Amino acid sequence: MNAKNRIFGELDSVLAHAIGRRQQPVWRGRKAGPLTRTMLGCVALACTAMGPAHAQITIEKNGWKADVNGLISVWGGNENFSAATGRPQESTQRVRSGFNPSKLEVTAHAPEYNGINVSGYFQLAASINGNKSQRTGEQIEVRGADLSISSQYGTFSAGRNFNIYGSLPIANDTGSMRGVGYLCTGPDGNGPNCGHIGTGYTWSDFSAGLRYTSPRVSGFQVRLGVYDPIETAFGTPGGGTPFIGLSNGTFTNFTSIGSAVETRPLLQGDINWASNPFALGGTTTGSALIWLGGLNQRIKDLGNSSDSAHIKGFNLGSRLTAKAPVGVFGLTTNYEKTFGIAEGFMGFGARCNVGGCDTVRGQQWYVNADYTFAGKTTFGTSFGRGWENANAFVGNDNVKRRLWVAYVQHQLTPNVNVNVEVQRFRRSTDGAGNAAGIFPGQERYVAALLGVEFRF
Repeated sequence: MNAKNRIFGELDSVLAHAIGRRQQPVWRGRKAGPLTRTMLGCVALACTAMGPAHAQITIEKNGWKADVNGLISVWGGNENFSAATGRPQESTQRVRSGFNPSKLEVTAHAPEYNGINVSGYFQLAASINGNKSQRTGEQIEVRGADLSISSQYGTFSAGRNFNIYGSLPIANDTGSMRGVGYLCTGPDGNGPNCGHIGTGYTWSDFSAGLRYTSPRVSGFQVRLGVYDPIETAFGTPGGGTPFIGLSNGTFTNFTSIGSAVETRPLLQGDINWASNPFALGGTTTGSALIWLGGLNQRIKDLGNSSDSAHIKGFNLGSRLTAKAPVGVFGLTTNYEKTFGIAEGFMGFGARCNVGGCDTVRGQQWYVNADYTFAGKTTFGTSFGRGWENANAFVGNDNVKRRLWVAYVQHQLTPNVNVNVEVQRFRRSTDGAGNAAGIFPGQERYVAALLGVEFRF
């Protein structure tokens, strides 16, 4: 599997469900519906104010049911990149995928048996754009293959799906989930883009794991997961001088944890609280979703050192909405502090070698405000910042990032959205300009983009 596609080509259909479908949350242990049988059962409550209804194709026979859903996301516009580390100034016009890329998803539901519901989920994702060369951007990737067993006691899931940590900040980023966000592949790369990854939240990624989601009781829900561990970052083990290949958009020589390490499972979880609609005065009602999440994984060197370190982090955020006769107002916030996570990606910013093990420290946050009127048109803006502290052992200098986005999203038909997005991004580093080995140390750009989404 191409490393670049692993990083930039993955946004789970569960998040698309959360935006597109207007399903009700589960309260006090009632049977979960199709959405709540996924690991993001509470997200729909926070996103009901945006987006058209998500029409799905349903086939039913002899108690079995299969749901087929899809998304085609296409964006284009003008992008003006200033000179960056190792890259000259460039103005370009691209046709790209959005943050949430084009995909096809299928969920199969077995007949209920003694109060137990079993379902299987698959997702195929396609990259629509190449790296300015022919016969690229044709990759089809299996991102989800998951089994879920639900009952009044909660949902147990096993397989490959979207991780827990970072999923709620991403799902409730109403601008990027129908937009583009950070153009993380630069002017010439291929694959989807990055939303507020690194300037507001950590990329959850897709991983093989075992997960449990509790029933929602008095608004509270707990999600826990044990995942396949991170042992090396994408690319060559052992570090080196990392850079992104500017000619073809591929990655080379990533800073990594190292090849001779021992790892424990990657543990993730969160506790979230979702409110019932509540009165705000007159005919205005409100809703709230609040989350607190964390992750932890131990890494130990097996070479000349017995040192160890932990990849870890926590996030705290909320999605608040107010529905009034004049429209729906929404506000999303998220803050997180991390170790061994750089530029918003797990595992980058951690290293073990003969000198021991260490991780970089980082923080990031974002705020997104939106207003939807007539149930069809949304105006919004978001701003986020992220930074990592210098760590000579890992090979990271002080890194700072900031991203501002303004957007308009209009529902043209029940299944088609037309969107406009303008944005400004800046990354700055000191020293030699090393930035976790993923992106240029110094980078600036401004962009104006037009996109269309078709959901079925």
